[in-house]
Amino acid sequence: MKKPIIYSFIFLISLIAPLPAFSQWEKIFSTDNADFYFDNESIKNTNRYVYWWDLVNYNEKQPDGSRSWKTFNQGDCEEYRTKTTKSMFYDKKWGEGNRLNLRTERKINEWRYPNPKFMSYGLLKKICNY
Repeated sequence: MKKPIIYSFIFLISLIAPLPAFSQWEKIFSTDNADFYFDNESIKNTNRYVYWWDLVNYNEKQPDGSRSWKTFNQGDCEEYRTKTTKSMFYDKKWGEGNRLNLRTERKINEWRYPNPKFMSYGLLKKICNY
């Protein structure tokens, strides 16, 4: 008699248990070669600084074998500057598949001041206001 109760309990838990956390990627813009996103659920605001993930999905496999590129960023909302703290390439879209051991020309942990005329400035402003 206890088995049906246990099975019913397991079934109910499976219905209400949280599903795996899928990021809420919001498209920033697209080019002929790629789509650019940021994860609006990853945004963490700690007074002056904000942190978030962004992602590039390439339309075609790149010469280095990558199909996507994820970066973890820090923004300074007082001085309007950003820096990348983590950068990872993957062989499938959406930061999935095998992680590739690739380097980028973007300097890690180096502050950059985005130009107000460019999308990166608008993105930082949006994230600082989240």
